[in-house]
Amino acid sequence: MEYDRYRSTRELLRKIPRYRSRSLLYPSNVALHEERTLALLQAAFSFVVEHLPLERIDAKLTFALAKVHDDVELAIGMGTEDHRPFAKIHGMNGRYHFEVDGFDQRELLTLYCENTRLETQLVAYADAFDSLGECVHEVAGGNASFIDMVTERLDRLRALADGYPRMAPLFQTGHPMFAPPDFRVDVLQRIGAHTVETLVEASGYTPYDFWCKALIHGSVETYASLLQRREGIQSQPSQPTAK
Repeated sequence: MEYDRYRSTRELLRKIPRYRSRSLLYPSNVALHEERTLALLQAAFSFVVEHLPLERIDAKLTFALAKVHDDVELAIGMGTEDHRPFAKIHGMNGRYHFEVDGFDQRELLTLYCENTRLETQLVAYADAFDSLGECVHEVAGGNASFIDMVTERLDRLRALADGYPRMAPLFQTGHPMFAPPDFRVDVLQRIGAHTVETLVEASGYTPYDFWCKALIHGSVETYASLLQRREGIQSQPSQPTAK
C-alpha cells in the first residue's frame, strides 16, 4: 500500500496545539482546526454561491485548500506569525509533499499564502471564524480567560471583511458567519460543561450556534471535539456581576 502522506501529516499536526499560552477546557490542534474550517465551508457553501451569483467559485479547490491551509505550520514552527512562508513551503521535507483531491499540496499552500483568489479568501475567513467559535466555546464552557479573545477574533473577522471586497455581498446578509454581532457574556443562556443536549440548544449567540451545528454535521472528529473536556482544568466563573 502506498504510504499515505496526507494522513501521516495529520498525525503530526495533531501534536501542534492551538492557544499554547492559555489553558483550554476543550483542547484543539492544527489538524482539528483544518477539519473544522472545512466543515464550516461545507455548511455555508450553498449560501455563499447563492449570494455571489456572478462569481465562479471552485468548490473542489475551496475544500482542498481548507484541508491543508495550515500545513505550513510544519515548516515555520508552532505559533509563528510569519506571513511570508513561500520559501518554507518549497523547502518542506518530501515526507510532507502529497496530493489532496487531485491538487498538489505545495501549490495549494502557495495559493493560500498569496491569497488573491476568492477561494483562498473564503478559507481565510472561515479559518478566522473557527477561531471565534473556539473562543466562545471556551467561554460558554466556563473558561473566562477567553472573553477578551472573543473580541479580538471579532475584530479580526471585521478586518478581513474590509479587505475582501469580492465577498462584500456576504457581509450584508445578516448571516451569523458573515455578519457576527458583538459578543457579551450575558447573552449566553447557560455556562458550564458542554453536553450532547446543550450543543443543539440555542446559546443566545447565533454565530456560535452556527459553528456548533456545522461541526456536529462535519465529521466524527469535529463533533467529538466539542465534548472532549480536558481533565484537571477547573471552570472559571464567566458570568459578569450584576450591574
